[in-house]
Amino acid sequence: AESAIQGEIGVTIDCDAPVTDWLAALFGEGQSRIVLSCGAADVEGILLAASSAGVPASRVGTVGGDALRVAGLIEVPLEDVADVWLGAFERAATG
Repeated sequence: AESAIQGEIGVTIDCDAPVTDWLAALFGEGQSRIVLSCGAADVEGILLAASSAGVPASRVGTVGGDALRVAGLIEVPLEDVADVWLGAFERAATG
């Protein structure tokens, strides 16, 4: 969601692999995890390069539109997501 907010472009997350822990999948920030955006024509090459290097990788979605969509479970306008994320510290500080 942070990348979508900063880039001002929506995202549809529709993981190819089964997800057993959505909280970790969506918000986990382990040091060995990265999110990479690329053109559709580059996806297969990137996945092949990762596999050749022994690096686990998977396609998790696409960018576009004006909402955060997750596997058909939720759809929230990006403007609302940005408001919550950008105002979180102020709301926490003021109670």
